[in-house]
Amino acid sequence: MPEVRTWLEWQIQRKNRSPMAFAIIGAHIGLLLWIDKYWLGNNIDSVFDIESDNTESGWAAWNTFLILTNPHVDFFRVLRKQYQFAVGKLVRLEPPARSQRGEGPLQRLAEHLVILYVRGELSRSEDRELFGQFIRESHSFLRIHAIRFAGNTLLREDDKLTEPYTTRFRSLWELYWPTFGADDVLHGDESAPYMPWFTCKCLPADWQLTNFDAYVRASLPSRRDDVFVMVRMIDMARLDPSRTLALLDTLVRQDDTGRFLGEREAMRGILSIAMRAGGNARHLAERLIDHLGRCGQVEYGELLQISVEAG
Repeated sequence: MPEVRTWLEWQIQRKNRSPMAFAIIGAHIGLLLWIDKYWLGNNIDSVFDIESDNTESGWAAWNTFLILTNPHVDFFRVLRKQYQFAVGKLVRLEPPARSQRGEGPLQRLAEHLVILYVRGELSRSEDRELFGQFIRESHSFLRIHAIRFAGNTLLREDDKLTEPYTTRFRSLWELYWPTFGADDVLHGDESAPYMPWFTCKCLPADWQLTNFDAYVRASLPSRRDDVFVMVRMIDMARLDPSRTLALLDTLVRQDDTGRFLGEREAMRGILSIAMRAGGNARHLAERLIDHLGRCGQVEYGELLQISVEAG
């Protein structure tokens, strides 16, 4: 479309640049890629100029692109350099005040990288390293936002996600948690966004049990919303009743709000599985039933009559 090309080439001349026009261009990168991908490829650094001294218009295009455009591998391929530069600047940025964070371009950059990562579209080693750099160098509020976004995606797509996507989600978590998770749980100024990782059904229950146990050990009871994982703990108990009961015992004894005492159906399910399992799992269940009885929850006493299932 010659008229579109003429307009674009006039706009990107340095003397004609304006943030408003570049924001419009950034918002329509998908259309431009469809109309004339060769022109866009040849002029991408002029449109998304975020590295030179006079970059106001380039940042207008880039920020509008992040906010209004859903991530796609074709966009990443033409904007790889801009993604790399933006991530590199995170280590030098002062985080905005909590009241001013909202859903701006920084948060959208995090979301773009999460989606590209779990889709497997950061396939080159240097592209995968870009996500690792984001995790290492961004402020805790951005890391936590990325983990929250990924967790909410797990819940939203729970019945659709299969391999290899679930493997990439686990890889994302394992990239984040061992180095930054415990510190973010204790010191981050954002609410903990971790429960979707442990309540969704598309991730293996044994993986969830291991990582939920690590989360509980690292966090303070007052900052947890872990009661929502009780239903999923029934599946965890079927796989490893002893570990699940030990974890449940910790949660109940740390709970000074009565949240877990209200989850009667899930509590009965977990305790019943452990009683049937016998051995250490049954011993832990009996001990927890005794504790619950001392807290006034005497109805669980009837579970003591459950027989051990034959092996």
